[in-house]
Amino acid sequence: MGLKLITAPTPPVIPLAELKTHLKLTGMTLTAAEETEITNMLEAARVQAQHYVQASIGAQVWELALDAFPASGGAIRLPMGASSITHVKYIDADGTEQTYNSTYYTLDDYAQPHWVLLASSQSDWPTTDDIANAVKVRYASGSATLDAAVRNALLIGVAHLWAHRGDAGDATMPPAFHALLDTARNYG
Repeated sequence: MGLKLITAPTPPVIPLAELKTHLKLTGMTLTAAEETEITNMLEAARVQAQHYVQASIGAQVWELALDAFPASGGAIRLPMGASSITHVKYIDADGTEQTYNSTYYTLDDYAQPHWVLLASSQSDWPTTDDIANAVKVRYASGSATLDAAVRNALLIGVAHLWAHRGDAGDATMPPAFHALLDTARNYG
């Protein structure tokens, strides 16, 4: 099983002006390098937060690769959550790539984690060639609109990184960062 990021969120997930206000830097003239540093800190906080919650922060497209479909009509777990499925493709027993008809499967986005399930009209997945990455599920994940708790966690993360820039000894995020992210964490 492999997971590949196809389309990353468009940075920044929080506008620079809002970050500068939170850092109490409004009215100050920052260099382009300092503004880039703040945006990079936001991206670092976003990636760390995303890793912690195990769900996409910001709109993204992922592709999950499997060596075969699950046995006996089983479900496919979608890491990072899913808002929609773009396609399910597979290499059939003859070695030809096929696109699985979208009416044959459904997205369960209520369960945590999210799953691709066979439609009730289907009893089993198709047979695949015996090769690595024979099945690929591409799906959209996350949202361009941030949950308030996640937004505040990212602001806290950026403020912490800004306050400790150049200080290699304090890379640990403050407890409030993780406490706010606990509201969005995937415990599935």
